[in-house]
Amino acid sequence: VEVLDRIEHGLDTDDEPLFSDRMQRELPNIRASRSRLIEQDRLVELVELCHRLARWSRMRSASEVWSWYYDLVDRVPDDDPGRPTALALHAQSAWRRGDIVTAQTAAAAALEAPSDDSTRRLALWELGASLLFGGAMDDARQAWIDQSAIRHDGIALASAAVATAYAGDIDTARALIAEARRGTTMPATSASWLDYCEAEAENTIGAADPAMLERSIERAQALDCSFIVGVATVTLATLLEQLGDVSGAARRYRDLISHWLRSGSWTQQWTTLRHVAELIESSSPETALLILRAAAADDASASALVGPTAARLEALRQRLEEQLEGDEVPVATRSEVAERGRAALSR
Repeated sequence: VEVLDRIEHGLDTDDEPLFSDRMQRELPNIRASRSRLIEQDRLVELVELCHRLARWSRMRSASEVWSWYYDLVDRVPDDDPGRPTALALHAQSAWRRGDIVTAQTAAAAALEAPSDDSTRRLALWELGASLLFGGAMDDARQAWIDQSAIRHDGIALASAAVATAYAGDIDTARALIAEARRGTTMPATSASWLDYCEAEAENTIGAADPAMLERSIERAQALDCSFIVGVATVTLATLLEQLGDVSGAARRYRDLISHWLRSGSWTQQWTTLRHVAELIESSSPETALLILRAAAADDASASALVGPTAARLEALRQRLEEQLEGDEVPVATRSEVAERGRAALSR
């Protein structure tokens, strides 16, 4: 726990890449420590150990660590002081694995119980993420603003800007981005996330800067921040498609499907596949319709559709239904849908 405490503080400095690498190298020791704490029923230290991993794991493909968070609530009793932290961690694990409703419920429960500022900030971030994916943009924005009110947090404010832009208020979104960038320096992960969020907000009005997304991806790759790499690449692929570079967009989407399969991040996978459905409407209409139907059926994992995106995809679904009327569209598992989408991009 002491080592993780030092690493966590190091992640907020210019030496973040060194500390991020240190975290990766410490994983075998963390795994062994967790096992020892479970064997000895040392719940206080077990919760502290997991809590120290939360910021690092949020932006990375850390499925093993998410599994630790997921079962932590089964180990920590309801009346234990560490219960709110366990619930907040459970929320992070849930939305990263594509269980949006569970994430919302767990994060809200964490906020209802007395806790310290660190746990409240964690719970508010996870609540904001799960509300965004659930389509509640105003509530997501407020959760992240409340988090930053506890302690100024550029990542939270930039996230609030995205929710605000999705709700159609680009001017307020830009103001939140400006506030997020307040100060002279920030860790590389924060800088990468802010670049992505600014480009994503601007993309809602067709004004995103591809160079900003490329910069976000480059920074994130250097830190193994696979979540940022993934979401920024989704936006970049949509821009390439809009600019007429269909082959470039298809190549990005193929890589993304494999990327999300490796991490198990199904909320982001469905977002990617919905974009794929639009790209392959003419070349593979049956697969495009399969994707849209499967995403709608998996409503516990797929992001809720709002605004112009919802209208656009509904129109696509109707066109495909009319085109394929009488044709049988097969039922498929999640992974099968992903693989069929990836194969269609190669045509």
